Amino acid sequence: MIDRRLVKTLGLAAFAPALLWACSPELVALDYERAAPRSAAEIDYVKTVLSRVQTRSLAEGLEFCGFIGLNDEGEFVTWVPTRGEANFCEPVFNYLDRSFNVLANYHTHGSPSVEHETETPSFVDMYGTHLAGQDGYVVTPGGRLWYMDGQAVTAELLCDARCLPHDPAHTDDFDFKVGDVFETDDFEVLYGREPMEDREPDLGED
Repeated sequence: MIDRRLVKTLGLAAFAPALLWACSPELVALDYERAAPRSAAEIDYVKTVLSRVQTRSLAEGLEFCGFIGLNDEGEFVTWVPTRGEANFCEPVFNYLDRSFNVLANYHTHGSPSVEHETETPSFVDMYGTHLAGQDGYVVTPGGRLWYMDGQAVTAELLCDARCLPHDPAHTDDFDFKVGDVFETDDFEVLYGREPMEDREPDLGED
Protein backbone atom coordinates (compact mmCIF):
# COMPACT_ATOMS: atom_id res chain seq x y z
CA MET A 1 0.00 0.00 0.00
CA ILE A 2 1.17 3.54 -0.77
CA ASP A 3 2.09 5.53 2.32
CA ARG A 4 -0.44 8.39 2.25
CA ARG A 5 1.72 10.54 4.52
CA LEU A 6 4.51 10.42 1.95
CA VAL A 7 2.00 11.14 -0.80
CA LYS A 8 0.79 14.21 1.06
CA THR A 9 4.30 15.49 1.73
CA LEU A 10 5.19 15.22 -1.94
CA GLY A 11 1.94 16.83 -3.04
CA LEU A 12 0.97 13.80 -5.14
CA ALA A 13 -2.41 13.15 -3.61
CA ALA A 14 -3.72 16.52 -4.66
CA PHE A 15 -3.43 15.79 -8.34
CA ALA A 16 -2.96 12.08 -8.93
CA PRO A 17 -5.67 10.22 -6.98
CA ALA A 18 -6.48 7.98 -9.95
CA LEU A 19 -3.07 6.37 -9.47
CA LEU A 20 -3.68 5.99 -5.76
CA TRP A 21 -7.11 4.51 -6.36
CA ALA A 22 -5.73 2.02 -8.86
CA CYS A 23 -2.98 0.91 -6.49
CA SER A 24 -5.02 0.94 -3.30
CA PRO A 25 -8.82 1.27 -3.76
CA GLU A 26 -9.42 1.07 0.01
CA LEU A 27 -7.60 4.37 0.65
CA VAL A 28 -9.17 6.58 3.29
CA ALA A 29 -8.62 10.33 3.14
CA LEU A 30 -6.05 11.93 5.40
CA ASP A 31 -7.40 13.97 8.28
CA TYR A 32 -8.84 17.21 6.97
CA GLU A 33 -6.58 20.13 7.83
CA ARG A 34 -7.06 23.86 7.33
CA ALA A 35 -5.11 26.66 8.98
CA ALA A 36 -8.21 28.89 9.21
CA PRO A 37 -11.81 28.92 7.96
CA ARG A 38 -12.34 30.19 4.42
CA SER A 39 -13.02 33.92 4.32
CA ALA A 40 -13.86 36.66 1.83
CA ALA A 41 -10.32 37.98 2.30
CA GLU A 42 -8.92 34.57 1.33
CA ILE A 43 -11.01 34.49 -1.84
CA ASP A 44 -9.86 37.99 -2.79
CA TYR A 45 -6.24 36.91 -2.25
CA VAL A 46 -6.76 33.77 -4.32
CA LYS A 47 -8.24 35.83 -7.17
CA THR A 48 -5.20 38.12 -7.12
CA VAL A 49 -2.71 35.23 -7.10
CA LEU A 50 -4.53 33.15 -9.68
CA SER A 51 -4.99 36.09 -12.02
CA ARG A 52 -1.20 36.26 -12.34
CA VAL A 53 -0.75 32.51 -12.57
CA GLN A 54 -3.59 32.15 -15.07
CA THR A 55 -2.03 34.68 -17.45
CA ARG A 56 1.12 32.59 -17.64
CA SER A 57 -0.85 29.34 -17.84
CA LEU A 58 -2.82 30.53 -20.87
CA ALA A 59 0.28 31.91 -22.58
CA GLU A 60 2.15 28.61 -22.24
CA GLY A 61 -0.83 26.26 -22.57
CA LEU A 62 0.24 24.42 -19.41
CA GLU A 63 -1.15 23.81 -15.95
CA PHE A 64 0.42 25.60 -12.99
CA CYS A 65 -0.17 24.71 -9.36
CA GLY A 66 0.80 25.49 -5.80
CA PHE A 67 -0.49 26.30 -2.35
CA ILE A 68 -2.14 29.22 -0.55
CA GLY A 69 -1.45 29.59 3.15
CA LEU A 70 -0.91 31.78 6.18
CA ASN A 71 2.39 32.66 7.82
CA ASP A 72 2.77 32.73 11.58
CA GLU A 73 1.66 36.37 11.61
CA GLY A 74 -1.64 35.42 9.97
CA GLU A 75 -0.79 36.98 6.61
CA PHE A 76 -1.72 35.30 3.32
CA VAL A 77 1.30 33.85 1.56
CA THR A 78 2.10 31.78 -1.50
CA TRP A 79 5.25 30.85 -3.40
CA VAL A 80 6.49 30.49 -6.95
CA PRO A 81 3.97 28.20 -8.71
CA THR A 82 5.00 24.82 -10.07
CA ARG A 83 5.03 24.58 -13.87
CA GLY A 84 3.18 21.45 -14.96
CA GLU A 85 2.20 19.82 -18.23
CA ALA A 86 -0.74 20.24 -20.61
CA ASN A 87 -3.17 18.42 -18.30
CA PHE A 88 -1.23 17.60 -15.15
CA CYS A 89 0.55 19.49 -12.39
CA GLU A 90 2.21 18.15 -9.25
CA PRO A 91 2.71 20.94 -6.68
CA VAL A 92 6.08 21.16 -5.01
CA PHE A 93 5.91 21.98 -1.31
CA ASN A 94 8.96 24.24 -1.07
CA TYR A 95 8.14 26.21 2.08
CA LEU A 96 10.22 24.26 4.55
CA ASP A 97 12.47 27.21 5.31
CA ARG A 98 9.69 29.54 6.41
CA SER A 99 6.37 29.54 8.25
CA PHE A 100 3.61 28.34 5.96
CA ASN A 101 0.30 26.97 7.20
CA VAL A 102 -1.68 25.52 4.30
CA LEU A 103 -5.17 26.77 3.53
CA ALA A 104 -5.63 25.12 0.14
CA ASN A 105 -3.91 23.91 -2.99
CA TYR A 106 -4.61 25.50 -6.37
CA HIS A 107 -4.11 24.78 -10.03
CA THR A 108 -5.01 26.12 -13.45
CA HIS A 109 -6.42 24.12 -16.34
CA GLY A 110 -4.17 25.57 -19.03
CA SER A 111 -5.68 25.86 -22.51
CA PRO A 112 -9.13 24.66 -23.58
CA SER A 113 -9.12 21.00 -24.61
CA VAL A 114 -11.59 18.85 -26.52
CA GLU A 115 -10.19 15.79 -24.75
CA HIS A 116 -10.54 17.09 -21.18
CA GLU A 117 -13.43 18.97 -19.57
CA THR A 118 -11.47 22.05 -18.62
CA GLU A 119 -14.32 24.30 -17.42
CA THR A 120 -15.07 22.30 -14.28
CA PRO A 121 -13.01 20.49 -11.66
CA SER A 122 -12.44 16.87 -12.63
CA PHE A 123 -13.06 13.75 -10.57
CA VAL A 124 -9.28 13.59 -10.14
CA ASP A 125 -9.18 17.19 -8.90
CA MET A 126 -11.96 16.73 -6.37
CA TYR A 127 -10.99 13.36 -4.95
CA GLY A 128 -7.34 14.39 -4.96
CA THR A 129 -8.00 17.26 -2.59
CA HIS A 130 -10.14 14.94 -0.49
CA LEU A 131 -7.42 12.29 -0.22
CA ALA A 132 -4.86 14.96 0.64
CA GLY A 133 -7.06 16.32 3.43
CA GLN A 134 -7.03 19.76 1.82
CA ASP A 135 -9.31 22.21 0.05
CA GLY A 136 -8.46 23.42 -3.44
CA TYR A 137 -9.05 26.12 -6.03
CA VAL A 138 -9.26 25.63 -9.79
CA VAL A 139 -9.26 28.34 -12.45
CA THR A 140 -10.44 27.37 -15.95
CA PRO A 141 -9.50 28.58 -19.45
CA GLY A 142 -12.83 30.41 -19.56
CA GLY A 143 -11.90 32.39 -16.43
CA ARG A 144 -14.12 30.57 -13.95
CA LEU A 145 -12.95 30.09 -10.37
CA TRP A 146 -14.02 26.97 -8.46
CA TYR A 147 -13.56 26.14 -4.78
CA MET A 148 -13.21 22.46 -3.92
CA ASP A 149 -14.22 21.47 -0.39
CA GLY A 150 -11.93 18.57 0.40
CA GLN A 151 -14.00 17.41 3.34
CA ALA A 152 -17.39 17.38 1.58
CA VAL A 153 -15.93 16.48 -1.85
CA THR A 154 -17.92 19.23 -3.55
CA ALA A 155 -17.08 22.10 -5.89
CA GLU A 156 -18.56 25.59 -5.59
CA LEU A 157 -18.49 28.16 -8.38
CA LEU A 158 -17.02 31.36 -6.91
CA CYS A 159 -17.08 33.40 -10.10
CA ASP A 160 -18.34 32.60 -13.59
CA ALA A 161 -16.83 32.79 -17.06
CA ARG A 162 -14.44 35.71 -17.77
CA CYS A 163 -14.20 36.59 -14.08
CA LEU A 164 -10.44 35.95 -14.21
CA PRO A 165 -8.03 36.14 -17.19
CA HIS A 166 -9.41 33.88 -19.91
CA ASP A 167 -8.78 32.53 -23.37
CA PRO A 168 -10.33 35.11 -25.74
CA ALA A 169 -11.61 32.31 -27.95
CA HIS A 170 -13.41 30.60 -25.09
CA THR A 171 -17.09 29.83 -25.51
CA ASP A 172 -19.45 27.31 -23.94
CA ASP A 173 -23.13 26.73 -23.22
CA PHE A 174 -22.93 26.05 -19.49
CA ASP A 175 -25.63 27.72 -17.44
CA PHE A 176 -23.77 27.87 -14.14
CA LYS A 177 -24.62 30.38 -11.44
CA VAL A 178 -22.25 31.76 -8.81
CA GLY A 179 -22.80 29.80 -5.63
CA ASP A 180 -23.78 26.58 -7.42
CA VAL A 181 -22.39 23.53 -5.60
CA PHE A 182 -21.69 20.24 -7.40
CA GLU A 183 -20.74 16.74 -6.38
CA THR A 184 -18.50 14.63 -8.63
CA ASP A 185 -21.42 12.70 -10.09
CA ASP A 186 -23.15 15.95 -11.04
CA PHE A 187 -20.27 16.66 -13.41
CA GLU A 188 -20.30 13.11 -14.75
CA VAL A 189 -23.98 13.49 -15.65
CA LEU A 190 -23.31 16.95 -17.08
CA TYR A 191 -20.85 15.42 -19.52
CA GLY A 192 -23.17 12.55 -20.43
CA ARG A 193 -21.41 9.81 -18.48
CA GLU A 194 -22.59 7.34 -15.87
CA PRO A 195 -22.06 8.35 -12.25
CA MET A 196 -18.67 7.18 -10.98
CA GLU A 197 -20.30 4.98 -8.34
CA ASP A 198 -21.89 2.94 -11.15
CA ARG A 199 -18.61 2.38 -13.02
CA GLU A 200 -15.54 0.29 -12.43
CA PRO A 201 -12.32 2.35 -12.16
CA ASP A 202 -10.30 2.37 -15.38
CA LEU A 203 -7.01 0.77 -14.37
CA GLY A 204 -5.56 0.81 -17.88
CA GLU A 205 -3.94 -2.07 -19.70
CA ASP A 206 -1.86 -4.69 -17.90
